[in-house]
Amino acid sequence: MNLSRALLVSCALCCLVANAASAQYTVKKIIFDGTIPYPQTALEAICGMKPGDAITKDLLQQAAQRLVDTGAFDDVQASLDGPYKSINVIFKIVPATADHLLSASFENFAWWTPEELTTELEKRVTLFNGTVPASGNIQDAVLDALKEMLAEKQIAAIITSKTVNASAGRAMRTISYRIASPDIRIRSFILQHDTASPLSAQTDKLLASLNDSPYNNGTSGASASDSILDIYRNSGYLDAALGNLQASVVPNGPDRFDVDIRATLQPGELYHVAEIEWPGSSVVSSEEFLAGDKLHPGDLASHEALIASLASIETAYRRQGYYDVIVDPSPQLDRANRQVTYSISVTPGIQYILAVVNTNLPPGAVAQFQAAWKLQPGSIYDATYLATFLKANIGQPYLQPYRVSYKIERDTTTRQLTVNLTFLRRN
Repeated sequence: MNLSRALLVSCALCCLVANAASAQYTVKKIIFDGTIPYPQTALEAICGMKPGDAITKDLLQQAAQRLVDTGAFDDVQASLDGPYKSINVIFKIVPATADHLLSASFENFAWWTPEELTTELEKRVTLFNGTVPASGNIQDAVLDALKEMLAEKQIAAIITSKTVNASAGRAMRTISYRIASPDIRIRSFILQHDTASPLSAQTDKLLASLNDSPYNNGTSGASASDSILDIYRNSGYLDAALGNLQASVVPNGPDRFDVDIRATLQPGELYHVAEIEWPGSSVVSSEEFLAGDKLHPGDLASHEALIASLASIETAYRRQGYYDVIVDPSPQLDRANRQVTYSISVTPGIQYILAVVNTNLPPGAVAQFQAAWKLQPGSIYDATYLATFLKANIGQPYLQPYRVSYKIERDTTTRQLTVNLTFLRRN
């Protein structure tokens, strides 16, 4: 949680009751002022107060701090209105903006559909609505609720989470929850589909490859269902869907569960591109986009070609420090004529500068690393630079003994980004 927000709230409340440090108030009404995407009852539950409660300065501070700690609000201000024995508590709150929210995804929770998981978590986690704040305590509350749900099935699970960046075709950053233990794998995927289709052989080959593969029904583009549908969507069948999808889970030893999946493929109609609309921006002009566009009017509406086209816009923004850029193609389907128009828009997000690059290299290697690394602290962070640097330098003698992982830390308040590189010796 951003500490400056918590102090801001605390200071405001201190000023509010400076002349009555030990005063006690009786709550008449709790008012949440602002455009609030959460129900009153949920907010009152977070605050831990209700009409009729006796409150003091400290309790009021604690209630405001609990709102801050969720990470769901960019600003919280509190005030009192009315007589001591019948006072209104007013929280003026500003909800977190979209770039401070993460879409929640659940990779391998095979006992529930994504919709069932969302519904159940909304019951168990206050303020959860399919998204979670990028900071605050709601992410951990979701993780704890998932453990509880599995424990109710007598499954002791280890659950991890990771953040997945927005990208061309995925319009929001995602937090992906995954069962790390026990192991969840596909035992079979039986798909009813047209065996006379030109895509049938490719589909059957994919289905065979899924046996004994890790089960995933979470992050878009990573699940077995998505892999099947991509075959059709990449060939212009934009409405392709799986109907009658059923998954059954059976134990296979103490540390593994197998999943049997059945579904019916509904390919839909074949679409062609009517138009691709990109008005241009100061980062990517319409001419620059058209020069690298992989998809043109009249072409089959290949989802794969669309993503490749959008990637040029995404890359251009990420080079200019817009690490969290969202590129939205907004497809408009003309089902009567089987055509699609893409109206591309961009939400750039914050433009980051590089704060520092941290490594765990030994002193001699650090000096060589610093000499080779050209992106200096204080400069706009080129999000493509790290991959380019590693590709060009990982074979150098001072890095050859290592494999590398990295973690990017953002500070949205200072608009700075920290790169943490961990080098581990190869076996």
